[in-house]
Amino acid sequence: MRAQPGMVATIPTVAHAFTSGISTAREFSSKAFFNEHGVSLISGVTRDILTNYRRSVAHHKDTTGMNAFPSTADSANRFAYGPALEFGGRLLMAALFFIAGIRKVLAWSATAAAFGKLGLPLPEITLVGVIIIEIGGAVLLVLGWRTRAVALAMALFTIGAGLIGHQFWNADPVQVNNQVNHFLKVLGIIGGLLHIAAFAQRKPVPNV
Repeated sequence: MRAQPGMVATIPTVAHAFTSGISTAREFSSKAFFNEHGVSLISGVTRDILTNYRRSVAHHKDTTGMNAFPSTADSANRFAYGPALEFGGRLLMAALFFIAGIRKVLAWSATAAAFGKLGLPLPEITLVGVIIIEIGGAVLLVLGWRTRAVALAMALFTIGAGLIGHQFWNADPVQVNNQVNHFLKVLGIIGGLLHIAAFAQRKPVPNV
């Protein structure tokens, strides 16, 4: 599938933000630096990326009269294996949450104790809710039921899990890098869920 101009225009912006992030990666390992500068830096980079993205999409639409991204149906027509890959992505993402939920069931006491150490209220009740979200969400992703809404809900859940479970900014110095790695994995999962939500297949409305 040929890249759309609007998509190409956003690449330098993302690349610039990524390069800037690499240059400050070592400083981020310092808890003091993160507490002083981290939030404002992340907010600034995110704001710049979103601003340039919106400008790029608007410019592309003004100059061509078309959206910067092709529709799901158009993508499927151009790429015969698109639906199979889309299902494969949902299946793999669902496997991650399903296995995590099953492991929590099998290690109930240890998981509840871990939730208590994290400061979560009513650890065992919270654990029930987490298991329902993980296993239930995984099943719904595989079935393709309201995929967009389910993927977005799972992304919000994952954001919360990452912020609660992998606070590298509060970790002991020897654990900072380990927690950073886990937090980056969480961001990758969120990205995958957002991609699933963005390209979820829309079922046609039957004619009445």
